[in-house]
Amino acid sequence: MSSMAGHLESAAVSATKEIMLVPFIDDVRRKYSEETGLNLLDI
Repeated sequence: MSSMAGHLESAAVSATKEIMLVPFIDDVRRKYSEETGLNLLDI
């Protein structure tokens, strides 16, 4: 067994994301949130 030490000079990082789109039956509206100060989706 051996170990190495040093500084990382360069690296490549990648990410993937899987999403699934589903149609809404009801209306999608925005509602103001006092907590965040934003108009958030109300679904």
